[in-house]
Amino acid sequence: MSFADKLKKRRKALGITQQTLADELGVSHTTVSKWESGNFDPDTSTLKKIANYLHVSIDYLLENENESPETLDILEALNKNRLHIEDPKTGEPLPIPKLEERIIKNILIDIITRKEEDKS
Repeated sequence: MSFADKLKKRRKALGITQQTLADELGVSHTTVSKWESGNFDPDTSTLKKIANYLHVSIDYLLENENESPETLDILEALNKNRLHIEDPKTGEPLPIPKLEERIIKNILIDIITRKEEDKS
């Protein structure tokens, strides 16, 4: 799988738009689109930022390594669904503020990604 394919697949699995990624990296939406279409590659410093933001290694992005379909399914489900915790006494769902939910999801993504890297 090419860099372009991995970038697009991972970005979508994490529920990140091209515009959000562009804003985080300080580039234009068009630049991200060119990376994903394989027309243009990022410079080294931007590649490091991409890897960090997408919770992957640079080696994963550039080498012939693939994520398992199960990992991508978990990431997609994690980002499509709201997290909730249950009140231990009533079993009712308790709301999680958006910021805390994002932090929890990022921690889970890091754990999932590390387990995937350990398999390699």
